[in-house]
Order: sequence, then C-alpha cells, then structure tokens
Amino acid sequence: MSKIIENPLIYSECENLPTKSKIYREATYKTWLIVFKIKNYIIIILGVLSGKRKSSSFKKLI
Repeated sequence: MSKIIENPLIYSECENLPTKSKIYREATYKTWLIVFKIKNYIIIILGVLSGKRKSSSFKKLI
C-alpha cells in the first residue's frame, strides 16, 4: 500500500474500467489485484480482487 500512496501514477490504467481521465488504476500484489481511483489528489481503494476472478467483478466496484 505504501507504494501506491507514494506514487499512484506509476500503476497502469485499469483496462476493465476504462475512462478518458484514467482515474481507475490497478496494482498487483502476489495473486491479488488492487483497484483504486485517483480524484483530486486522493487515492480511494475500490477493492482487492483475486487475480483469478472474472472481469465482470470489476463492474461491481464502481
């Protein structure tokens, strides 16, 4: 988590939640996928998903 807080923009845009402003990002930790958004310099963790989950699970986060 500290790496996300230090520099959230190094993580790639979440391909399953595309936006023009690219506010949704994803980070990988072991087999987990951490999905977060950046809004007004605030990082909001939307969810932590198993890497084995289907892409439809992402829609439930927003």
